[in-house]
Amino acid sequence: RNSRSAVTSKSFQKAFTLLDAMGSKLGLPESVIEESAYLFRKVAARKILAGRSTAAMLSATIYATCRITDTPRTLQDIADAANIKKKVLQRTYRFLAKEMDLAPESYTPSEFVTRIAKGLNLSEKTQRLTFKILDLCSKKHVSTSKNPMAMAAAAIHLASTINAERVSQLKISKISGISAVTIRERRKEIVSKVGDVTIG
Repeated sequence: RNSRSAVTSKSFQKAFTLLDAMGSKLGLPESVIEESAYLFRKVAARKILAGRSTAAMLSATIYATCRITDTPRTLQDIADAANIKKKVLQRTYRFLAKEMDLAPESYTPSEFVTRIAKGLNLSEKTQRLTFKILDLCSKKHVSTSKNPMAMAAAAIHLASTINAERVSQLKISKISGISAVTIRERRKEIVSKVGDVTIG
């Protein structure tokens, strides 16, 4: 019995060391790190950690906490910080959400705009237009939940073009982690469904 509790505290130690490291890599607020630790303890209490990678389970816990607390981080962000494959994280997150009965709201593209805009040093005017474009998208029922980061990147690209603010697609792609091809496709979709977006 003692050896079992020693193993548990050892894996907790490993998990929380990793949590701190990932928290600083991802720039997470202290409250999100604490919430992740709390959820991870609940997961451990449910005895569903056995035979699963601590890194993958912890990463899935962090992703779930980010979703619950509206802290926009993508699966790719978290997979990179943990040095695991995105597919592994996706699978583990689905398992965790099912086991723990989690149903966090999907992210909206707007939650990623500020983050991309900051990396591009975008003007306030272009940011406002980006939010307006995304608002029109949701009114016209352009699917935004599938990949909110791609929608945010495409809307920023469109807004910066309308405002004649020179921002390369490549730079948006680098900051958002979305390929230039996807940005172009989503942009085309926005233009075809939303039509002319005017500044106002």
